[in-house]
Amino acid sequence: MFEHDNQLYGSLKYNTDLFTQKTIEGFLNHFKRILQLLPEHLDSKISELPLLSQKEQQQILNDWNQTQSEYPKDQCIHNLFEKQVDQSPDAIAS
Repeated sequence: MFEHDNQLYGSLKYNTDLFTQKTIEGFLNHFKRILQLLPEHLDSKISELPLLSQKEQQQILNDWNQTQSEYPKDQCIHNLFEKQVDQSPDAIAS
């Protein structure tokens, strides 16, 4: 990274065997967010600054967390588990 005419420039190299371009773009967006927040939070630790935008928080905490499903409430969870194992003994639990 370097500064020129009051702007920050940089480049990033990464192992494409480990990361996708989309993942790296996400990392860079979080880094950019930290850089934008720093001037307003000079007394804060970087670890205390929020990496996620409001949209990302909404997606993770609410949108992706819609996991409700109906199940028999008159049976214990271990009985339901055993029943599922009996129905699909070779299936991987998910």
